[in-house]
Amino acid sequence: MLFTFVLFHFINIGFGLISPDLMEQGQALREVITRSTLGGIILYAALFAHMGLSISKLAGRRTLKMPIGEAIQIAMGLIIPLLLTAHIVHTRMASALYDVDDEFGYISVLLWGTWDGFMQALLLLIVWVHGCLGLHFWLSNTRWWHRWWNVLVGVAVFVPGFALAGFLTEGRRVLALFQDEATRVPLMQQYNWPSQETFGVLIATTNYLLMGFWAILGLAALVSIPISFFVPESPLTVFLLVAGANFVANIIRNIWAFVIIFCGHFPADVYNFTEEQVEGESR
Repeated sequence: MLFTFVLFHFINIGFGLISPDLMEQGQALREVITRSTLGGIILYAALFAHMGLSISKLAGRRTLKMPIGEAIQIAMGLIIPLLLTAHIVHTRMASALYDVDDEFGYISVLLWGTWDGFMQALLLLIVWVHGCLGLHFWLSNTRWWHRWWNVLVGVAVFVPGFALAGFLTEGRRVLALFQDEATRVPLMQQYNWPSQETFGVLIATTNYLLMGFWAILGLAALVSIPISFFVPESPLTVFLLVAGANFVANIIRNIWAFVIIFCGHFPADVYNFTEEQVEGESR
């Protein structure tokens, strides 16, 4: 379910490489299913069920010994919510609560030229590799999987590259329109661009959800993980744990710096911030 959504979502992003109209038509067609009441319930139920089962399985582990592929998949699974939360809040939640038209042009302007845009591109790759590893672990013992292996590898390489190319193409196009005031104002009206207060609510919501995710992970660790996990005998394990914690901490810091980063990059009126506020945040 989730991999199917990701596959068509990434292909839809890649359509930006061909035509903006094709990109928008693909999004509209996809959202007939994903934005319907039933489709939304099924999609988010699958997402939360996947996260819950994964955290439960991780909490039940009594050792760090595992195949490298499984370790990579678990690490990616923990990183994904940290990067995905802001995306969901600024698109799905913004659309549902504030009637924002969260088409790809709106998303491109939010992300283009910012560190958060780089992190969302990284998210695309992490989600794709995480999903491909999951499929491989699930289907690697079937005959047809090995028979079609070369084709599947080609698809696995093509899809994220196609999506990133579409994102770059659409981002450049929309940014050029936003740099011209004559086209920027109509576009902001078309997207029903969020106000300063709305952006504040969206950012605060993102932070609260992230803190909730960390609380769930912390609770799972306190309840289920033995002391030996935190005091491993292997120096290499200690190094990997510290390096991983530092990496995650940097991700969180970048999310908290969301406003500061992109407010200093674009003209203040695009994001409805005054010049004084932008200067204050930039400090």
